[in-house]
This record gives sequence, C-alpha cells and structure tokens, in this order.
Amino acid sequence: MRSKTQQSSPRISRSAFTLIELLVVIAIIAILAGMLLPALNQARNRARSSSCISQLKSIGLMNTGYCNDYGDYLPPANVDGGTRTYQIILTQYHYNLPLANLISNYKKAPGKYPWKCPSDNLIFANITDGVAPYLGNYSVNATITGSFHNAHPDNKYMYSYFKLNRYKKPSFDGLMFDGRLQKGNPNTPLVCNRRFLSWEFAEPTYSSVGYRHNKSANILYLDGHAGSGHQALYPPVAHVSSNKIWE
Repeated sequence: MRSKTQQSSPRISRSAFTLIELLVVIAIIAILAGMLLPALNQARNRARSSSCISQLKSIGLMNTGYCNDYGDYLPPANVDGGTRTYQIILTQYHYNLPLANLISNYKKAPGKYPWKCPSDNLIFANITDGVAPYLGNYSVNATITGSFHNAHPDNKYMYSYFKLNRYKKPSFDGLMFDGRLQKGNPNTPLVCNRRFLSWEFAEPTYSSVGYRHNKSANILYLDGHAGSGHQALYPPVAHVSSNKIWE
C-alpha cells in the first residue's frame, strides 16, 4: 500500500492559450495587417498603372503604324458623328477586323484589346450606347487627331483629317488619356475644347481626363511615349503657339 507521501499530486490541466493571450495575438495580427494592407494596395495600384502605361505604348505603336501606312494621316477621333471612332479605326487596322459586330464582340471580351485601363472595370458603353464606339475607357484628344463631319458648321477648323508631321512638338501633345467615365455626359470619351483651336483643360464639357492612379492620369503622347501626370501638376497636353497647336 502506497503511503501518503508516495501519492502523486493532482495535475492541473492548462489550455494552450488563455482568452487574454488569444486576444493579444489577434490584436497583433490586426495591427500587422493594418500596416501591410496599404503597402499591398499601393503595390497593386502601381502594377495596374504600369500595365496601363504599357497598353498606351502599344496603342502608340498602332497609331504610328497607321500613319506610316496612310500617308502620315492620323486616325480621326470620330467620323460622321461617331459611327467610326479612333478606337474602332485602329482596331480594324491592327487586328484586321470587319466593322460589323465589332462593338458587340468587344463588349464580350474587352480585355483582349488595349483600350481598357486595368484600374477601372467600367467602359464607355456602361454610360450609354451612344458612346459605345469609343471602345474601352481611354479618352482621345480630338484637338490633336481631328474629327470629320461633313455637315458640321465648324468644319473649317478641326473637323478634318490631319497629318502627324503637322505637329512640331509631338512629345508635348497628349494623344490619349485615362478617361473620366461621367454618367450623363456623352462627350466624355473626347478631350478637346469647344472650338478645337487650342487646349482648354478647364472646359467643363470636354475635360474628360480620369485621375484613377492615385490622383494621376496616364497619358500617351503623340511621339509614342507614355507617362503619368499628377492632377496637381498637370503636364502640357497640347503645345500652344499663336493659338494653334500645330505651330
């Protein structure tokens, strides 16, 4: 028979973590997540912005190829009221696609073509079907490309076709931008001023630049390079001399 001194003392069971310890661990994880998530979001946004700039450069190559094949003429922003747009003309040219069903096919797979910024899921067709021919969500500078409409009263100004060599400082002339998708504004795919003579960024109707990259917009310039412009330090968009951007 075992003596009292030989009897083992009762064991006290203890869980792996007390409630307080578990709460402390959860709090630490939450603090670390709060510190890391902004950095991860910034990295993701930078990656999307880089992808956007890469797409704009590819559009610049398409634009240059078109000009080389068509006597140095730029694709116009739109033809006869927007039935054919800069985006559609270049899509037909580069991908050898017919005009029939091009818009509906684009809506089914917008990521197949370089017209949609990866930082915004919306495209112009989400605003109204009237601007669906402006594929994706980049705005085109009609002040640079021109816009052809035989019946328009301002035909003697920018409503015409223009050659690339018309512009003396193409590295300063913004050709395409992150677009501002504005509900109820059918002019949002176009960046230009009302009289098409010189750049007026303050023009309320046609100032359709979207600052979707941390208050910056990505811009494709006429010489083919692309970069980012902050909202507070907007770079030159169209070189203005003697009130005409082509001098």
